[in-house]
Amino acid sequence: MYLRDILRPVVGRLRNLLNNSPQFAKRQRSDLRFALGVTLCALNNEERNDAELRDAVSLLRSSLEDIDRAREPLAWANAQHYLGLALMLLGREAPDPEPLVNAVSAFRAALDERTRDRVPLEWAKTQNALGSALSMLGSRNTQLEKLDEEALIAFDSALTERTLACTPIERASTMNNRGVSVLSFAERAVGTTRIEDAIASFRNALQGVTPKAAPILWGGINQNLGLALFVLAERRPESGALDEALLAFRSSLSEWTRERVPRLWVMLQINIGRTLTRLGEVETGTDNLKEAEETFHSALEVCTRESNSLSWATIYAALGVTLTRVAERELVVQGPLQSQIIRNIDTQQPTDWVTRQQELTLGLNRIQQRENGLSHLEEAITAFRNSLEELPRDRLPLHWANTQHDFSTALARFGEQEDGTEYLLQALSAVNSALEVWTYEDFPFFWALGQNTLGWILIRLGERETDTSILRLESAVGACRKSLQVQTRDALPFQWALTQNTLAIAHYRLGQACMDIVHFNEAATAFSSALDVWRALSADNYIESVGNNLRNVQVLMQSYSNSTGEEANLTP
Repeated sequence: MYLRDILRPVVGRLRNLLNNSPQFAKRQRSDLRFALGVTLCALNNEERNDAELRDAVSLLRSSLEDIDRAREPLAWANAQHYLGLALMLLGREAPDPEPLVNAVSAFRAALDERTRDRVPLEWAKTQNALGSALSMLGSRNTQLEKLDEEALIAFDSALTERTLACTPIERASTMNNRGVSVLSFAERAVGTTRIEDAIASFRNALQGVTPKAAPILWGGINQNLGLALFVLAERRPESGALDEALLAFRSSLSEWTRERVPRLWVMLQINIGRTLTRLGEVETGTDNLKEAEETFHSALEVCTRESNSLSWATIYAALGVTLTRVAERELVVQGPLQSQIIRNIDTQQPTDWVTRQQELTLGLNRIQQRENGLSHLEEAITAFRNSLEELPRDRLPLHWANTQHDFSTALARFGEQEDGTEYLLQALSAVNSALEVWTYEDFPFFWALGQNTLGWILIRLGERETDTSILRLESAVGACRKSLQVQTRDALPFQWALTQNTLAIAHYRLGQACMDIVHFNEAATAFSSALDVWRALSADNYIESVGNNLRNVQVLMQSYSNSTGEEANLTP
């Protein structure tokens, strides 16, 4: 049973009582307004309706006016608590932080009367709500880290009364909220300590709740656990956390169904699709990528631009990443596909005819794959443009920057297939936009990721722009070195190896441009360092390409020593 099944009829009855109750006393009407405001808040835990939330805020403020704090301190505090809740729900997706600021004020006002000594469980309830409001407000302004610290203090305070033995559901809710706050912290840190703390909070929360007792909460905890595991996989791809994340998301589907809670179901589809895309990046086939694409299209059947522009934009941003990955796979000629085509040729024909047919078939296959890849990149670029039209930078800066970065990748991949620099320059602009938000001070992990992408785009521009080639390539080296200030071999080995590979290619191209063997030596050293990490991580799909790059540079260095000037073909 979901709350809306019970409470939706109650809303109608309460409104009728308010509209037809001249015989009620002023204080009784205050109670009716309070009851209606609380009911509307409860409904919005399952289905968001901004108009109803604004109505709830108005009703609760009006109710407060008729409560004498001196005579009824706890009733006054209760009204303040629910006013804060309505403001927090309204401010959660609002561009203006004012509702969240007012929510914090309301919760703190409630705590003046709702003391632990007087009403310990109600005190814990407001501490939990205060922690959530502070966490949301802190996520809007990365300069206000003290808000995150205050949020954790509030959650931990609530947990002193919300115990597993006495209040298991309430404790699960607070542990879940605490995990969300810690995960928000983790986005600004480099390592995985905070992420692991968030994962522990979510696992702990699941101890006290079942899908039967609290289906929405249980589904939410599983989804948040999946998100934390997804973030861990970003930092530690070798950890196997992606498989766990997918399992957690799919567990939530048993309660967050399309029919019962479509808005929450859409959220799950987005996270499942993103996880499938990440899994698809390292698979040999394309099954996960195809399923991810289908998942996003299913979500778009429910979530329209008109009904929820923010979720719609999020879906398109995630779809753009998937389409980019599909395109990258298509732009590389697949060995098994080649073999299948060759087997279909009539080998009874003369040898030279068979050879010509094989070459022709493979050539046509490459052309077709390139066309398919470009088509998917064009779709990805369109998806990112759609998303950025609705994503507000001031309201969701990190989300906006993530999308700009992913957009830059799609543009750069398209630019690699073109002769000019138009798309590469657009990619450069997009990644620089992301870096306006992803600063070293606020988001060092993402800043380093952006610097690596910037280096890769600058390399591609350096290969095309004759007049500024050396300047572009030197800037690429600089960007990679900046990235390595954060991406250390011990803390982030996977990312460190990726950046070493990019740095090596930049040095290789500089060596060609400057005719300087020093850069070739630097390239060989960086490739060798990356290869050591890939072998340690058993990253077979990277070992082959980096190993080839290293061998090509070594051959070129020997050729350079012999003054032949032979050029190698390096893969990023």
